[in-house]
Amino acid sequence: SRGLGDVYKRQVCRSETKPIAEAELKRMSVIMAGLTKMYVGSIIEEGRRIMLRRNETGPLRPHHIREVRLSLCV
Repeated sequence: SRGLGDVYKRQVCRSETKPIAEAELKRMSVIMAGLTKMYVGSIIEEGRRIMLRRNETGPLRPHHIREVRLSLCV
């Protein structure tokens, strides 16, 4: 299985026209992966808050995630 860093590494390689040193590319991949984890974590945290307000239990459902996304985009 490929890691999240590998995904970003491929995207950076496609979008960048200038050559980038390997160490710099790895550093950028780590930073982007960390930011993505923080973003997903905030979506999950807010989705859980929504569930608590509604006295719901169980896993997050797509409608919870959509509601969080809409509230972030306002």
